[in-house]
Amino acid sequence: AQLDGYFIAAGGPGAPSAQTKVSAPKALVAPHIDFHRGGPGYAWAYKSLIESDGADLYILLGTSHCGGRTPYILTLKDFDTPLGVVATDKSFVNHLQAACDEDCFVDEYLHRGEHSLEFQVLFLKYAAHKRAALTGEPERPFKIVPILVSSFYSALVSRTLPEKNGTVGAFLRALRRMSDQDSRKVCFVAGVDLAHVGRQFGDREPITEDFLKWVESEDRELVDRLARLDAPGFFNEIAKDQDKRRICGFSPLYSLIHLLEKLQGQHLKYSQAFTPETGSAVTFTSVVFE
Repeated sequence: AQLDGYFIAAGGPGAPSAQTKVSAPKALVAPHIDFHRGGPGYAWAYKSLIESDGADLYILLGTSHCGGRTPYILTLKDFDTPLGVVATDKSFVNHLQAACDEDCFVDEYLHRGEHSLEFQVLFLKYAAHKRAALTGEPERPFKIVPILVSSFYSALVSRTLPEKNGTVGAFLRALRRMSDQDSRKVCFVAGVDLAHVGRQFGDREPITEDFLKWVESEDRELVDRLARLDAPGFFNEIAKDQDKRRICGFSPLYSLIHLLEKLQGQHLKYSQAFTPETGSAVTFTSVVFE
């Protein structure tokens, strides 16, 4: 009932319909902010997935808020949600690790306390439940590949595109090859937020209405680069001011751009969550690639 409510809440996309039956999106971008602030944003991202026939494998890219010693952090563990267990495709993950020189499990423990993927897994399970309830058909089984992505900040400092780092480039090439060759229906999911501004995040100046308008303008330009899969343009939008807005979804979104081709993203919803108690704001977006 709580998740249902995000669709029909003010700012939500409306309840999903059983009348619409389209192919599953190739990728979607959803927030990872807490549900009470970002619920309708999640609904916008996942509505088209509920109304589709779904996918067999979801490759998840999420921000690693605690960093990591390697750019990409894998896990073999399944995810337990209030709606049931979601299985990780252990064979896919092991083959992906075998294609990489670095040990992508060295910081696997970071998955335990990280919410950026947990929230996506819950919504994926909810989408499968909801689709079955709307259509009267059996719930479509699926598996996930959970990937946390560490910070690419050093690339900003050196003004070097992240894929020029051999480890990043090799991982993205391996993942792209494996997803392209997989016979199943594959969908990428990025669990990300955008700007983090205000006193809570280290800014000294108070947040004003004009400042938030500037943040939105800059965010929308960044999302436009994402929707066009413009990797250099996306990078330069963040690097031009040394990531002044603290885009915590930078590394997963940049990775996603390199995993897609010849697609145009549809920007569905942009939101800003302002917290007066801390004088801070977090922004987030919902985008679908079909």
